[in-house]
Amino acid sequence: MVTKAEEKRIEKEKVKAELREMIKPGDTIHTILRHVSQSGMSRDISVVFITKTGETRCLDYATHILLECPRAKRDGVKIGGCGMDMGFHVVYGLSRILYGDGYDCIGKGCPSNYHVNRRDPNAPIETRHTDGYAINHRWL
Repeated sequence: MVTKAEEKRIEKEKVKAELREMIKPGDTIHTILRHVSQSGMSRDISVVFITKTGETRCLDYATHILLECPRAKRDGVKIGGCGMDMGFHVVYGLSRILYGDGYDCIGKGCPSNYHVNRRDPNAPIETRHTDGYAINHRWL
C-alpha cells in the first residue's frame, strides 16, 4: 500500500518531469497578478508558459504541486509575502526545482547570474550553471 507522502512524492516527480520536457533553460514563464489581499500580504498569481508554437499552457496546478503553495480560490496560486517581485519569486522557485541540479549554458541569452555578474573577463567561461536562473520571468 502506498502512503499519502509517497503518492505526493510520485506526483511531484511526474509533474517535474513533464515541465522539464516542456520548459528548457532560457525559456520565459509569464505570471499574471489575479488578486492582492486587503492587507497586501498575499497575492493570487497565475503562471503561464507560451510554447514556441504559440500555445498557452497554464502552469497553476504544476506550480501548486512543485512549490507546495495553496491554490487560489479564483485562478492561480496563493503566494504569501510582500516587499519583492512575487512573480519573479514564483518563477525562480520553479527554476530551482526544475534545474537546481544544474543546466548547460545555452550561450548567447543564457539567463544565468554568472553572465550578468561576471567581474573578471579573463576568468574561464563556465559551461554548466547551478545558480537557479535557468528560466526567465515576465509579467503579463
